[in-house]
Amino acid sequence: YYKAGKPKQTWATFDAWIEAAPGKAGRYNAVAWFSFKNKFDMRRGLKYGESGLRIDSKAAYLWDTVAELHFVMGDKKAAITSIKKAMAIAPSDGYYKEQLARFSK
Repeated sequence: YYKAGKPKQTWATFDAWIEAAPGKAGRYNAVAWFSFKNKFDMRRGLKYGESGLRIDSKAAYLWDTVAELHFVMGDKKAAITSIKKAMAIAPSDGYYKEQLARFSK
């Protein structure tokens, strides 16, 4: 639906997929990441990411996705705050340190 230029159907498909397993934070992350990678309704994608964090606030990967969305939307401060949360959860993961350096430039 996304490639066909049908945003309403795209979101309806995502909503149905999440509703089929509402407790799975990874699904929220997948939708938020899709939004980020495709620059598709990123405000809505951010809401999905934040909803996923309400399910699993210890998901470093979700904090990273939320950070990416904040950063690309121009909210550098929120991106840094979010990536620091990912770093606190997974302090030995060098990727998050690289992300912090990138967001801090």
